[in-house]
Amino acid sequence: MLSAKAQYKDFIRHLNHLQTEKDQYSKEKNKKELARIKKQQVRIGQLHDWDLHMDREKVYFSSHLKKKLPKFYKMLKDQVELQLLEYTEIEKSNDIWVRDYMPVDLGWDEYIQFEYNPSYLKGYDELKTDPEYCLPDEVKPKKFKLIVDGGNLVIGDHHVILTDQVFAENHKKTKKEVLSQLEKAFPRKEIVIVPKEPGDLFGHSDGMIRFKDSNTVIVNNYMKAGVSESYISKLFGALAMASFDIVQCPYYPEDRQTKHNVPSASGNYINYLETRFVIFVPQFGSLTDEMAMEFFKSNFRKTIVGVDCSELAEHGGLLNCISWNKVN
Repeated sequence: MLSAKAQYKDFIRHLNHLQTEKDQYSKEKNKKELARIKKQQVRIGQLHDWDLHMDREKVYFSSHLKKKLPKFYKMLKDQVELQLLEYTEIEKSNDIWVRDYMPVDLGWDEYIQFEYNPSYLKGYDELKTDPEYCLPDEVKPKKFKLIVDGGNLVIGDHHVILTDQVFAENHKKTKKEVLSQLEKAFPRKEIVIVPKEPGDLFGHSDGMIRFKDSNTVIVNNYMKAGVSESYISKLFGALAMASFDIVQCPYYPEDRQTKHNVPSASGNYINYLETRFVIFVPQFGSLTDEMAMEFFKSNFRKTIVGVDCSELAEHGGLLNCISWNKVN
């Protein structure tokens, strides 16, 4: 008999095959075949709920996402549910960037909570969310008096990567004090500090670096993006100190402010949403999208799903920024 994990992967493979068929029949406007596929998708979802005995991962999004970007919200919700993940809304939030103010999941029902009071929201108190009102009942985090956005925490098996923005946010503390607090928050992990990306308003590491595995990081291809060699040298030097292997990810940023008065996030593929078996990769309707999809398919043994983030990118963030996930 197949293990629960194997059953889950089998379901996902079947769903992806149906999605490929659905895309083809959508182009051909074949309503009969589309109806057949929809019935099969529903049936597979029912089988999963009834027969698959394993914890299902739950993905959280702010209820503001539905109000602010209704078309994107519906499309994303459909994509998440198609991969048999649970989709849950956080009601008592004040903006869509849930990654930044929700607690950090350390695994084994252990959570930590940092203070959410970033400098870029100075004068915009109405956009600040108190995490206390957003927590699921079963989540009881240990609190730390340190200002750290969740977007500035890239967590691996043995390391936590932050940009030096963490020192600027906690300027009333010495660097030694900040590092001491981080080491207490992550006692079993090495803290790695890297220079923030030039011109980044938020100073988050999740738009720069992600873990491929315990010892390998994926990093934006800054050389092709025309970023200064001085910055690249400092960044790679910091990563080399932690003995990481480095794989460079396609990166095609747009150097412009959007109508929302924030830098566009278009062209940043590294800010993906990762779950146990699926990675949702941002897409922008660009010629570079296919290259990015091939990159992720060749580097991860997970299901890779593209999500059109053209509209979301205009608000300055992407898929990791708007999500928080945990296993039930």
